[in-house]
Amino acid sequence: MSENYALLLNTVLPQVYQLKESRFKILDSIAKEVIIAIQQDGIANLVFVCTHNSRRSQIAQLSLQLFLQEVGIDKVKVFSCGTEKTHIPTQTQSLFKSLGLNLDNQNDGSIIIDGKITLFSKTHEYPSLPQRSIAIMVCDHASESCPFVPGFNKRISLEYTDPKGADGTAEEEKSYRKCWNKIATEMAYLSLKLDELIGK
Repeated sequence: MSENYALLLNTVLPQVYQLKESRFKILDSIAKEVIIAIQQDGIANLVFVCTHNSRRSQIAQLSLQLFLQEVGIDKVKVFSCGTEKTHIPTQTQSLFKSLGLNLDNQNDGSIIIDGKITLFSKTHEYPSLPQRSIAIMVCDHASESCPFVPGFNKRISLEYTDPKGADGTAEEEKSYRKCWNKIATEMAYLSLKLDELIGK
């Protein structure tokens, strides 16, 4: 599957040059915190937080995990959670399938991607989430309803538009693909930035 991950990475890389300066600043601040965590603990834990942990946070977790694997970084562990536990909807799953990923749906509601990455909706209180983590808040609702998330020693806002608004409409597939392109582009930049910093 590495060839597919490389293709996904290379597909969004040209869009990096279209990012706004404000987004570069946020992504660079995340990279800086990751490096600090690695220097202090030998490893960095990133947790993407969204209200329902069903769309944006799952897309961010998956794309960053795939791209970190592709560039060979193993000192950064990626997770996701929400302020509410729900499920990963069919729209998100259809998006992943359209990217050429293999999905294996489990009885407990989790999804195994390509036999190695497990995704499932959970709250920030889920016991397997690491105690020391950098929380990346990816939606407005999470920022408003979760002013304090225990266990996260750093919190950074990186907001994305929710594709849920297009559910059940003719724009559904386009909306989810647009969400993937936006998030994956920034995760591609973050992966390469970390590769540059860790390699120094």
